[in-house]
Amino acid sequence: MEALVSESISKSINVQQEMPLLVDAYMSMVSKQNTFYDQMTKGVETLCHNVYAQYEEIILKSQVCASNVREGMAVIEAKASQDYENLRDAFNA
Repeated sequence: MEALVSESISKSINVQQEMPLLVDAYMSMVSKQNTFYDQMTKGVETLCHNVYAQYEEIILKSQVCASNVREGMAVIEAKASQDYENLRDAFNA
């Protein structure tokens, strides 16, 4: 019985001596985990910002393209109308 008590006390002392090391290891792990999550959060925020900036650029380019198409169509329509008038005048002459 004394041997069991002595062994139990010995293990308890070992655990008490190792506890600060375990706490330090745990705190180090938590710190690394927090750093990882902070880096991941920053990375995702940067990615979202870049994607949104590209989206805005695409929208702007699309608007410019649509404006250019409208202007081009107006020029084509005016030219076609003029060509029609010229052909009609030539046919009626």
